[in-house]
Amino acid sequence: MFHKVEPYLAIPNISQLQRQGADIQSKVKELDEIHQSLRNHDKLKDDAISQLSDQLVALSTRLQEIERRQQLLARYIICSRPIDLKRIIGFRLPN
Repeated sequence: MFHKVEPYLAIPNISQLQRQGADIQSKVKELDEIHQSLRNHDKLKDDAISQLSDQLVALSTRLQEIERRQQLLARYIICSRPIDLKRIIGFRLPN
């Protein structure tokens, strides 16, 4: 049992402590750089997701407008009552 704990009881020399300290500082710096890299990567992903979300909203709005115009145009074709096509589809049909 004593042999297992002996290294922790012995007082290391100064140069060994300095090496260990330098090793720990080096590892901390490396981990900080990895952490910063991951944060930057996450920010890029968040920005991309936000941009795609905005595009999806715009496309959904356009699709709803197209569907609305299709329904109104179908009503115009089926019904005999006149509908203002210029207002509905934004242009006049040719005569």
